[in-house]
Amino acid sequence: MPLSPARTIRVKAQKQNEQIRSPRLSSEDKKRIREAKENKSSVSLWLAVFMMFVVFGSTIVHIYLNIVSSPRRG
Repeated sequence: MPLSPARTIRVKAQKQNEQIRSPRLSSEDKKRIREAKENKSSVSLWLAVFMMFVVFGSTIVHIYLNIVSSPRRG
């Protein structure tokens, strides 16, 4: 059952009041969060390892196929 318009306005106002009442972050907390974001790598380690595996593996396969399909001399 949908809420009445007055009730929805009241609920929104209560949510805004809760956000206003909540304590703001101190400068130490902001600094700690900023450092954590800066130290976090954008690419995870397992993804980097997998990408290197694919690159080297495809290079080796490409070289192998070139050798196998090349015309024999002699």
